[in-house]
Amino acid sequence: MNNTREMESSWTSFFGGCLVILLIFGGGIATFRHFAAKEQAKIDALHEELFSPYWAAIQQQNFEKAHSLRASTWQNQHSAESLAKAYQAAFAEHGELIKAYIHVANRFYEPGQELQTMRVEAVYHFKDGWKGPVIFELFREKDTDRWQIGDSTTPLTHGLGDGPY
Repeated sequence: MNNTREMESSWTSFFGGCLVILLIFGGGIATFRHFAAKEQAKIDALHEELFSPYWAAIQQQNFEKAHSLRASTWQNQHSAESLAKAYQAAFAEHGELIKAYIHVANRFYEPGQELQTMRVEAVYHFKDGWKGPVIFELFREKDTDRWQIGDSTTPLTHGLGDGPY
């Protein structure tokens, strides 16, 4: 009789342990999905509000409009002509810009920094099938302010050159 109680207790403990493991695993998945959805919502908002109009102007080769969609500090450092020259060089080598999307967007902070900043890595798809990354730095003063597109860089190994993108 005592042996039967021990077996029942063992099975109860086993199933109880399995339940705890499943709850921990389920909680981990739910947490991961929550943060992934939050990250995707941030990327979607940046694309819709900021980058979609910019990339549409680039695709239409309306470089004056694209230039006007960048931050004023960036506009003071780069002309619409330099923006046009950089993209026209890319178009000459790879064809028109078919699609662009945000791959990742991460906020960052450096000591002494006054503005909120974010680094956005975008991927450009050109007509010849070539894909190249462009890294944009965004900034704003407060949470309630709109993000602005500041500097942009390209990895030198990816063939887009060092023009302003």
